[in-house]
Amino acid sequence: MPRCRRYGAKLNPKRMVRIAFKNRVNRATLISLLVMMAAAAGIWVCYWSWHHEEELVPVQRDLGDFVVHWRCPQGHVFAAKGACQSIPCPTCRQPAHILITYLCPTHGPVGLLVMYDETTCELTHVQYGSGDWVSAVPFIRCPHCGCRMRPKGSNLFPKITPSDK
Repeated sequence: MPRCRRYGAKLNPKRMVRIAFKNRVNRATLISLLVMMAAAAGIWVCYWSWHHEEELVPVQRDLGDFVVHWRCPQGHVFAAKGACQSIPCPTCRQPAHILITYLCPTHGPVGLLVMYDETTCELTHVQYGSGDWVSAVPFIRCPHCGCRMRPKGSNLFPKITPSDK
């Protein structure tokens, strides 16, 4: 009667099983593994395609593309194309500046005259009523309470907090 090589026990030849390929992977296991990998790849592709945002390039427009309201020191208000520099009033020929309405969270709408840098066309100064020109950098403050103001028609009120004073 044959004996086990490792333990030396007697083996029954009728119950002996020969393992031909020890490292052979079951076909069902391979199919399951491939299906799981395909499903994971499909989920990743769907997630990437839904959450991948292409870089959006905003449309750039010049100030001259808009018709804005202008006001001169005499109080004449008229509509004309926007420009970075002051333009003469059609009534009195004095230099007029762009009139923009800003909103204060406390005091409501405030009319401001704005001045732009002639080379970069960036907002640099504002004038409240007939007062002095005040710097608009880094943001525009209310002349009454000092809170940060926003242009009328924008939706920035949730971002403005009392700590901005």
